[in-house]
Amino acid sequence: MLGALAFAVLMVVVAAVLGTVMKKNGAGKGASTGSSRFQRKPVLTEREQPVYFRLVEALSPDHIVLAQVSFSQLVVAKGGSQKENYAKFKRISQKSADFVVCKKDFSVLAVIELDDSTHNSKLDKDAERDAFLGEAGIKTLRFRQNPSVDQLRQALLIPRPQEAKPQAELSN
Repeated sequence: MLGALAFAVLMVVVAAVLGTVMKKNGAGKGASTGSSRFQRKPVLTEREQPVYFRLVEALSPDHIVLAQVSFSQLVVAKGGSQKENYAKFKRISQKSADFVVCKKDFSVLAVIELDDSTHNSKLDKDAERDAFLGEAGIKTLRFRQNPSVDQLRQALLIPRPQEAKPQAELSN
């Protein structure tokens, strides 16, 4: 009986020591610790959501609209040394585009950015972002107000859908 009790106490001590060692060594990282934890959030803000649907309406079915795309998916640094290319990559890797308009082959037609009043203090950063994309031949369109479907079509040079013509006109 005394042996079983000693064994149980020993197991509790070993478990406590292992738990302390694992915690100090960072085992189980990624698991929730303390009061901080991951929570889901919408991909688009309340302001961005109607613009997304307007883009889809303005551009479907001939174009694809993507949201919150990392710049590293849009451009790549080439031509310099490995060190220079990596330095350029690091400058863009944390940036993302609000919307990317693509042709059906997923080649990029333009990037759409929604600027609110917080961008008044970020004009230099916005210009730098636009320059990164421009260097790769990607046009950036910026809107301070939520654009209408027609404004989006005009900005992207997309013609309005034509009214359906009567069958008699089509056969001529």
